[in-house]
Amino acid sequence: LKNKRAQIIMMKTVIEQNNRTITSLKNQDFSSAIESSSEALRLCKMLQSSECQVSNSDFLDKCMLHSEVDETGGAQPDQPFIYRSAIPLLPSDTKFEMVTPILIFNAALADHLRADTLQDHAGLKYLQRARRLYELAYSTTHDIDHNVLFQFVILNNIAIIDQKIGDVAMAQACFEHLTSLLMLLTDQGCSARLRHLGGFLGSNLSCTTQMAPAA
Repeated sequence: LKNKRAQIIMMKTVIEQNNRTITSLKNQDFSSAIESSSEALRLCKMLQSSECQVSNSDFLDKCMLHSEVDETGGAQPDQPFIYRSAIPLLPSDTKFEMVTPILIFNAALADHLRADTLQDHAGLKYLQRARRLYELAYSTTHDIDHNVLFQFVILNNIAIIDQKIGDVAMAQACFEHLTSLLMLLTDQGCSARLRHLGGFLGSNLSCTTQMAPAA
């Protein structure tokens, strides 16, 4: 019982740290966002159980639908769409096995947006770390196919990083997969999820066309 109570208290602290990350990102205080997201991950690692259940749930997407919709991703007409909304945790329905990917994604986002404010060389280490964290968030999600929106925004942001560092082939492969996921969401009538991807529709689809090899 004491152990369970301690876990609940620590989980509340993780949620508080994640909320600080969200607030810091909204205020463009990227250094504070990196700090709080790292602390949330550290605490979550202490909470992890050796047994991890596969839930076959769309919990991640549901959390994302509680975040603010940024239909532009901060993109100008000639700039690619970056998904910039940190993902909140839902205190009433937080599943331990699903917390880690969200925290890793938010940590990656903090690094990504920090890099976006720096010159190319200075921001490179943040971009590289963000890419590794995005990949880790993807690989630690046990039911990624049930969380298409979460899968989409990770691959989108990875593609933007690959494009920026000059890995055009990898970026193109990501954009092609994103187009397939977009068609899946459209076919399923997932209007709420599609609202979070408005910037992609207006910006990154054109990137896909521009990067495609000439016939």
